[in-house]
Amino acid sequence: MLVVEEENAQLRRALDGEAGRRAGDGDQKLLVAKTLGEVKEALELASDKVAKAEIDNAALRRENNALKKEMKEVRVKMQRQDKQLTAERRRRRRRRAKWRDATARI
Repeated sequence: MLVVEEENAQLRRALDGEAGRRAGDGDQKLLVAKTLGEVKEALELASDKVAKAEIDNAALRRENNALKKEMKEVRVKMQRQDKQLTAERRRRRRRRAKWRDATARI
């Protein structure tokens, strides 16, 4: 978090033209060149952050897809178990009903 805040502070300083305030009453061309240099540096820093974020995003997307796949497998497994349990309950119910019918006739 501190790294991001420091980078944000650097970007703010570059864009606010802190270089101009440091230069004082110096030559305007030097001031513009220095400010443009800082802006260019800030833009490079920002593009590096964007590239890193894209790489992180791709990694997170892959991880998310893997987790989705795993969840789907678990869901299918649970549905299969549920079907088996339901079928077993149905069989038990039928057996009990047959037993009841057989004992009721006696």
